[in-house]
Amino acid sequence: MSDLPVIDTTDLPTIFPAADRARSGALLPTGRRVHRTTCARRSFRDARRTAAAAEVLTDLPAAGEALHFIADTSFELCAIIARIIELAGSPCRRLTVATLGLHQRTLDILLRLSDAAAIKRIDLLASAYFRSVDVDLWTRTVAELTRRGHHAAAARAHAKLQLYDFADGRRFVVESSSNLRSCKCHEQTTLIHDPGLYDFHFGWTHELIAEARRCDVRNT
Repeated sequence: MSDLPVIDTTDLPTIFPAADRARSGALLPTGRRVHRTTCARRSFRDARRTAAAAEVLTDLPAAGEALHFIADTSFELCAIIARIIELAGSPCRRLTVATLGLHQRTLDILLRLSDAAAIKRIDLLASAYFRSVDVDLWTRTVAELTRRGHHAAAARAHAKLQLYDFADGRRFVVESSSNLRSCKCHEQTTLIHDPGLYDFHFGWTHELIAEARRCDVRNT
């Protein structure tokens, strides 16, 4: 083992700024950590080799129902945002999105739906890692969402969620292994019609968003 090369770590770039490392412990949610839900019905779809959101989602789950699907490299999860809103037939009062990262197509979808008044408010939680490695896109995302009255924040988070609160009272949750960008992997996703689960995820994600935004203000 003595012939292994020695790497000088002093020249390696820093991914997480010092401010992120210092505050990471303070950004842990303090509310409930567990939510139990019983779905009256579950359906399962193999959406591999399917690229169109309209083929993956032909309808929305009824109250207390969950839809599970598997997708492959031909499908991007950001495509279901517009599809869910289309199928709901009702304006989305509030969309909360948690993702490690996103790409320009995701931002374009969110801005288009916002400009069309299909989404009234967007709260985006991304990872501090994404903010550090794709500075240009993150800066553009914050600027475009903020200009429209929405919120964007970055924290030490790895969650992948979409929380839909519709004007007619329905609340849907998307839990997925997939980020809102192309990653060329097989991914699993669950779409659930459950207000209790919505409230559970809304609570802790918005704790992180609020604290991250306060830290950004203090560090400016």
